[in-house]
Amino acid sequence: MCKICNDKFPRIQLNAKMGTGTDYDSHKADMYGGAGEKTLKYIFDETIKLTEEEDLKYICLVWRMNDKLSKVGVGTKTGDMPSSANVDMDAFNKKAQSNADALCKLAKQLGISSPPKKKSCKQTNKKAYDECEKRKKDGEDVRLNSKCKCVENKKKEPKVYYGCVDELASNFFCKVNPKICALAGFDLTKLQPLPCEYDYSWESKFQYFFCGDDTGIDGCDAADCGTDDTLCFTGTEHITTSTVKPQQYQEILKYMNGVVEASAEYFGDSPTSTYLSLPNNSPGFYGTPSETQKSELAKALTMAIMDNYTGQFPYKYIAIYKGGAGITPLGEFKVIKQGGQIAYLKSNNSNRALKRRLIPGTQLDINKHGDVNIINNWLRNSIGLDVAFQQNGIVENEIIGLERVLIEAREGLVNLVK
Repeated sequence: MCKICNDKFPRIQLNAKMGTGTDYDSHKADMYGGAGEKTLKYIFDETIKLTEEEDLKYICLVWRMNDKLSKVGVGTKTGDMPSSANVDMDAFNKKAQSNADALCKLAKQLGISSPPKKKSCKQTNKKAYDECEKRKKDGEDVRLNSKCKCVENKKKEPKVYYGCVDELASNFFCKVNPKICALAGFDLTKLQPLPCEYDYSWESKFQYFFCGDDTGIDGCDAADCGTDDTLCFTGTEHITTSTVKPQQYQEILKYMNGVVEASAEYFGDSPTSTYLSLPNNSPGFYGTPSETQKSELAKALTMAIMDNYTGQFPYKYIAIYKGGAGITPLGEFKVIKQGGQIAYLKSNNSNRALKRRLIPGTQLDINKHGDVNIINNWLRNSIGLDVAFQQNGIVENEIIGLERVLIEAREGLVNLVK
């Protein structure tokens, strides 16, 4: 096939349909290009009449047809012909080739021919060619451009990557982009730094509620979760921060363990504790907390300060509960700060936590607290709970909250519950 068809119309296709006749004229071709299905002889006869260069596309279609047919069944009697054993393939191929030759001749008559092969730079500008070859041998990265001039190859600028360079971070670049880090020549030290993020997870064994209750009378409670000034830890907690690194986290946790130890004088029945002494209902920090309860409180305090890290503890009160069939109070504290930092936790009594503690059958330690009436007055007037204890110190009926809570200064009432 003449090269001109491939040069100008490389994507033109046709599908030759072989017939069952015994001569060249009975076979048809379906040409992609609008010619439809015609006999090969008809197509060729019409094509040979063309006299304009714009008809080259049609010529190329037929050309491909002839080129394809000239290769059908070479060396055999039937080849790709479907059913006719009477076709003389040698004659068939010869006829197809003669048509191809005629088409090539027609293209030349129309002035349609393949462009002459372009001469190489070595032929047209040997001086530049020799110069380039010498510079290459000298180690220069050069080439001959389209105008046969010796020019330097443009150096590719190394790709710039951005990311976190701390291997301990959850978004460490090579942890997020392992394939890039595995590339030959990748240099982590040239990474353009972006903020690192650190993930901390903690599965709390108890429930912790942090709030900003101004008086502490209501205390912190699960009912407040979702409000702006309440933070709740009730299960698996996850915090992502760009501020607190692992080493700093350990330092905060160590500090919070110290805070818990410094608060021990306000646990249970210690002299400075303001908790009601209830011998048969004093779990957790109302009695003697376990090491697990103390270490878990330190973790809760650590996660609370990291939740929106500013370096200062943002909450005023903490309530600790144990979940299960019914929520059980394990302790309540007021956060005591010194210089803006949390220093220790002081025992606190709120109406919501006391209402859960003072269930029927709960026994008050009369030897410690003295007159039951004083305690009941304190519960009613300062905490907002109706009379809880009978004269024998036992809660016989479920207490209810007063419709109107009388809030008085509590500092003067501390001695009443000792």
